[in-house]
Amino acid sequence: MNYACYNYPGGELVTPQEFIKRATPDYKNKGIFPYCEACGERVDLYGVHNPNGPSRFDHPNLPAEANPLDDCVLANRNKRFRGMQPSGFDLKHGQQLREEFYKITFIKKTYHFMWALCGRNNFPISKFESILKRAEKKKIWAYKDIMLWTIPYILLTFENFKYTSGIEFHFYIDKNKTTFINEIWNHPGKTFLCKVFSDTTKLIKSSHYNPLSINKDNFEKISQDYNFIKDEQLSNILKLI
Repeated sequence: MNYACYNYPGGELVTPQEFIKRATPDYKNKGIFPYCEACGERVDLYGVHNPNGPSRFDHPNLPAEANPLDDCVLANRNKRFRGMQPSGFDLKHGQQLREEFYKITFIKKTYHFMWALCGRNNFPISKFESILKRAEKKKIWAYKDIMLWTIPYILLTFENFKYTSGIEFHFYIDKNKTTFINEIWNHPGKTFLCKVFSDTTKLIKSSHYNPLSINKDNFEKISQDYNFIKDEQLSNILKLI
């Protein structure tokens, strides 16, 4: 990472060189540390004393017992989330967007969109709840410049699913891995949501909308028949607000 929070989660963003200049090389003994802007985890400093190489902040290794799907999008520890990091965070805009997302009509549209792409019986409400809890930890609402209609596409990449036969599948976003996730709203229609078998990562050819062009029109088309969803089905989700 090129930036981290100075001395505490949510602190001022600094570069590695700015951090070492302010905290000095004795920062550990002083109890001053850099923290990830996204997850608030303490990160490590690399390369500040090497004139021939770039300096950076890195997350420590992921604990063996941790669920890889809970990993920070900025950690670069999990190939599943490579290319999924935002160009930055905007907490004020994120709070406004979160309020828009949790309005009952949009929540229903989101659930129906995800349910339709997973397939009947493959997307229980409990999965929706766990995905939204994970999204809260990843601060998805605060991704810089993110658009509301793109969120349901991204949410589908946060979980693994099973057919009634027991075969597992998941989704990934087909985009240039060297670009930020912003590519999906900066260039709508140029990236794709892909549904694959988890054991082989091969495209599920029998599935509808696969691959699916990521754009607002497709979201609106697939999510429109949401009236069958009852408010009480979403009661636990609405408690997140």
